[in-house]
Amino acid sequence: MIYDYVKNLDVYAALLPRIENYIKFMVDSWDLPVGRYELSDGDFVLVQEGATKPVSEGKFEAHKNFLDLQVVVAGKENIKWQNIAFLNETVPYDEAVDKVNFSGEGDTLSINEGMFYIMFPEDGHMACVHLDAPSSYRKLVIKIKL
Repeated sequence: MIYDYVKNLDVYAALLPRIENYIKFMVDSWDLPVGRYELSDGDFVLVQEGATKPVSEGKFEAHKNFLDLQVVVAGKENIKWQNIAFLNETVPYDEAVDKVNFSGEGDTLSINEGMFYIMFPEDGHMACVHLDAPSSYRKLVIKIKL
């Protein structure tokens, strides 16, 4: 897992070159309507907005075929993270949606407007949750095919 501010994303693009393809796209797309948009090479972006849910209602998930590059463009969210080796699988991997669900404990991070995080296949993550009170968010979830 990597998390940082969007202004530093170019540093990580040197390590993950396909991210560089989407830096300008992200800046130009913060106002796109909610929905799914196809990109190149099988990649796509989900524009999402809503209100966070209590962490007790969240589920860890992980993906095998895509990296998640999630960018909070407005509002904030908490996420929980844990390496999948320390989680318990609750719903088997579904290739059609590239997702497996887990239960367990993890670390909680605050992701504020202007921040991003990248989740790799071993990163169990629970996004769009809160610890105390709900908050609104708008985000881009760029799915980068491995």
